[in-house]
Order: sequence, then C-alpha cells, then structure tokens
Amino acid sequence: ITDAFSHVDTQWHYTYLNRGLEKMIGKKREEVVGRSLWDMVPEVLGTPFEHAYREAMATQQTRHIEGFHPSFRRWVDISIYPTPDGLSFYLHDITERKQVEEDFRESEARFRGLMDSNIIGITVSDRAGTIREANDAFLALVGSTREDLVAGQMQWAAMTPPEYQAQHAQAMEELLTTGRVQSFEKELETKAGKRVPVLVGRTLFRREGSGPLVIGFVLDLTARKEIERQKDLM
Repeated sequence: ITDAFSHVDTQWHYTYLNRGLEKMIGKKREEVVGRSLWDMVPEVLGTPFEHAYREAMATQQTRHIEGFHPSFRRWVDISIYPTPDGLSFYLHDITERKQVEEDFRESEARFRGLMDSNIIGITVSDRAGTIREANDAFLALVGSTREDLVAGQMQWAAMTPPEYQAQHAQAMEELLTTGRVQSFEKELETKAGKRVPVLVGRTLFRREGSGPLVIGFVLDLTARKEIERQKDLM
C-alpha cells in the first residue's frame, strides 16, 4: 500500500500503521501503536474528521472525508472502513492536486478580471471556432449581442472574410501544434456586414478531461488604419 494506512481498535487505540502514515505523523510505529488516536492527533477533535470517524465506528458504515488535516497540515482524502475490531483508515495526500486547483482558480479570477476590464476584446472559443464566451468590448466591436453568444451563433469562420480564410486556417493549425500563435492582422465582418481591421492573438488552454479552449485577444485597429490612410494622402 503506497498511501498512508492505519487501524485502530474499538477503544480508538492504534493497532497498526504503515510507513506512509509514519512519515505523515512524524513518528515511528513503535511510538504510536497502543496509543489513542485522539492523543496522537488531538487537533482533529471538534472537526469534521472526528465526526466522520465516530460516525463510522457507531454505524459500522464506510465513510469518506476530504479536507485540510489540522494535524498533518496537508490536504488529505480519507476512506474509513469499519472492521470487526475497529476501523481502518486509508489516507491519500491530495495537497498537490489542491494546489493545482487553487492556482487554476486564481488564474481564472485574473483572466475574468481582464475580460471584465474591457480594455481589448477577449473571446473563449472551442476548436471548431464557436465562440463560447466574449467580453463586452468584443461584442461591441463586431456588433453582436450576448443573446447571439448564448445561442451559439458567433463563429470565427463566419466573421472572417473569404480572403482571410486561408490565414485563419493556418493560424489554427499553428495554435493546435504549438499552443500559441503569433499575433496577426486581419479583418472581421460585423453582424451588420461592415469590415473592421483588427490585430488578433491566440493561445491554447488545455483542460484535463475535456477538449482545449482557444483564448483570443482582439485589438481594434480602426483608429490606427485611419491615421495611416491620412498619412498616405499627404
């Protein structure tokens, strides 16, 4: 057994623990066997862990609990199995997984803040090019509504004029191969049929257990193009 394992009798005294739990508890087996669980990990008293342990002992039903263990100072996933003479505990350290989840939540919050700032247009689309999320800056740029977005009616291919389709396909191929694509200029066709010059950057966001998402950053170049046009007329 690679995970931490222990067994206590009906009086809550340790009868066995493996090396995994020795490492987690910071004591050798000889120092623990025969002693009370509540003496060895007193920090669990009054916590959901104590409740789950006592409930499993009283009902003789398997229990499962996940949380931050106050004694081990680690996130653990614990399965509690009643036995004829007590309880067996299987403890799996999930601290690394929890850290990844926390990092993801923080990244998602920062990304959401960037979207809501509406400094530039930002989109989230699937591999097929259907835009699943977009901020107000992008919706205003292409003249679409949030209802259009919710209805799944916004497609990158549909907004890309014919002469840019080959460039669009090449950018998607590069994105799926390398995870990002160099920013490039193109035009987008708005819902009203007007063309808008933009600078587009994309990056791939891979999700465990599901397909990747494409994060798009879209900068309106209308003002810059107008300045360039005026310079050419001089």
